[in-house]
Amino acid sequence: MSKQKLNNILFFYFIGLIPFIGLAQRTISLETKVSQSVHSKIYTETELGIGVNLALKKGSISFLMHYQYGGNWETKDLNYQKVKMYTLDYHLIGGEIKYRIFNLSNFYSPTLCVSLSKEIASSYRGGYLISHDWAGVSREYVFKPSNSSQTGGLTHPNKNLAYYYISTPLISSIMFGNEFRIMEGFYANLGIGMSIRSIRVGYKEWNNTQPEPDPILNANSTLLNSEKLKLLDLRVGFSYVFQFKSIPKAQ
Repeated sequence: MSKQKLNNILFFYFIGLIPFIGLAQRTISLETKVSQSVHSKIYTETELGIGVNLALKKGSISFLMHYQYGGNWETKDLNYQKVKMYTLDYHLIGGEIKYRIFNLSNFYSPTLCVSLSKEIASSYRGGYLISHDWAGVSREYVFKPSNSSQTGGLTHPNKNLAYYYISTPLISSIMFGNEFRIMEGFYANLGIGMSIRSIRVGYKEWNNTQPEPDPILNANSTLLNSEKLKLLDLRVGFSYVFQFKSIPKAQ
C-alpha cells in the first residue's frame, strides 16, 4: 500500500470518527456553523460545518464535520497583470474539535479549535504560480497564481519556466477563539491561529522553439520552504446550537 493511500485512509478514518465520538457519549445538542477565514492576506475560505456539542462539567466540546470553499485574494503577477480573486480556487472537506471553556449559557467564553482538511477538487490544477529564476543559479516560486510563465531573463533569453499548482493534500490548523452569546443558542465567533499546508507543486521548462509541455499532475511533490507552509489565520463566524437537553445556567 502506498504512503498516499495510507494517508487518505487515516484522514477519512479520523473524519468519520468525529460524529461517532460524540454519539458514543451523551449527546446534548446539534451544532451548525458558518465562517469566513483569511490566511496571511493570501487566501480566504468560506466554511459550513455541522456536528454535535457535548456539555461537560465546565464548558463543552464540539465534534464537527465541515466543507470549505477557498481561493486567492486579488493580486498581481510579475508582469503587473491583475490576477482575479478565486483564480486559484479549491474545495475542502474535513473535521474539527472545538473546546469551549465556559458553559453555553455564559455570554463569553474562550475557545480552542484544532482541525484537519483535505482538498477534494480544484479548477486550477496545472495553473501557473509566480516563479523566479535568479540568473540561472537558483529557482523559486511564490504560492500565488500567475497569468503566465516566466522567461529565463538575460542569461537564458530563449528559455521559459513555470511552477504550477497540483493539489493541497492536507491542511492542519489550531485556532484560539472568542465566542459571544448573542441569544439563546446563537453565538458569534472571532479567532486567530495558525495553519500548516502541505501542497504539491510541479515544475517545467522549455525552449522558445518547443511547444510548452503539459503539466504532470501526478508528479512528486516539490518541497516548500517551511516558512511558506505556515499561514496566520483570522476567522469570523456564527454558530447555532440546537439544545435538546437543558444546559446548566452559569453560576
